Amino acid sequence: VNQAVSGEGSPIPNDILGRSNFLKNEISQLSTYIYPKPGQLFLTAGIRFTTFEIIDSFLMAIVRFGQHLEVDVLGLSTLIAPTPEEGQSVSPLAEVQLALKATFVPDDGILTVQGQLTSNSFLLSRSCHLIGGFAFYSWFKGPHKDDFVVSIGGYHPKFNKPAWYPNVPRLGFNWRLSSQITVKGELYFAMCPHALMAGGSLQAVFKKGGIKAWFTMGADFIVSWKPYFYDANINLGLGVSYTFRFFGRHTITAHLGADLHVWGPDFSGKARIHLYIVSFTVRKCFQ
Repeated sequence: VNQAVSGEGSPIPNDILGRSNFLKNEISQLSTYIYPKPGQLFLTAGIRFTTFEIIDSFLMAIVRFGQHLEVDVLGLSTLIAPTPEEGQSVSPLAEVQLALKATFVPDDGILTVQGQLTSNSFLLSRSCHLIGGFAFYSWFKGPHKDDFVVSIGGYHPKFNKPAWYPNVPRLGFNWRLSSQITVKGELYFAMCPHALMAGGSLQAVFKKGGIKAWFTMGADFIVSWKPYFYDANINLGLGVSYTFRFFGRHTITAHLGADLHVWGPDFSGKARIHLYIVSFTVRKCFQ
């Protein structure tokens, strides 16, 4: 409690008087976060459980009632594969840890569920970090009645997100395979009463000395029916550059790419293939 609230991390005294003073100090600090309110009560309970013997979870529920009803749920779930066994030192291939928060407020007419991967999450290697989150919001009362949104990894780049919609980080990974190779990927999906969207991207970069090579691909699409329109974009690219010094610092870059863009109504589209080589000076040695 002391570490969570005050952050001081001081040890709990062994003597009775010291413990009493310690508890009084902690309770006084908790009053900043949990304060008395006439006619308002709250209950809290927690449970720890295992699902399919591979997912370890802890949930804590807080119910506030009296003048105002609110239900909050906080949780943390961890999946480790393969599941660690006592006496064995096998390195796991994956660890996915998800922090969860849910809130239900009948008076305000809102139900929210949010989750986000923690920094402990990885896949295949601890250098392959998993990132991102999801959200579900539903309004059944008030100015946003009958509105809802489901998002995994965020929204389309061209989506005009309403101010009351939650911000959701992109779902993806960042993998540094070696000191020369880095691979990144992102993914998203979202749905609301007037639109559906999805997309993703993949990027691989090799860099050693003055040589740099990269590969990129991506896709984004959105369909909206209030107002009605659709938009889809697919792109692919390959490139290489070489930086050298000869009376200054120079970089030569070659790039090959292709784009396909389709939109409507009316149905329209364009495709483009581009190939170019460019050389430029980054810094001169002489004026």
